[in-house]
Amino acid sequence: MKQGYENLMILRVKLLPYSSKNEICEKIFIDDLECLKIKIKAPAIDNKANLELINFLAKILDIPKSSIKILKGEKNKFKILSLEIDEKVFFKKIENLEQS
Repeated sequence: MKQGYENLMILRVKLLPYSSKNEICEKIFIDDLECLKIKIKAPAIDNKANLELINFLAKILDIPKSSIKILKGEKNKFKILSLEIDEKVFFKKIENLEQS
């Protein structure tokens, strides 16, 4: 890997706005690609759901909001994000959430 990109990962998300609570639901496959289905309370209006998604991920992963970027799908329920976090750390934190 190039220097500075060791802790950069790409995450595919299916976002479900207007939900009763913020939560990571499950791993799903779309076109043979692994994707996380995430529920967000905010509506899909005026970028509110995207901002809440970033805030939610930053909080549960304990990383700065500035280290999460929407690369594709800003106006779509299917999104591709970049996160400045090691993949092993990411999956360990997600696994811990599922167990609690």
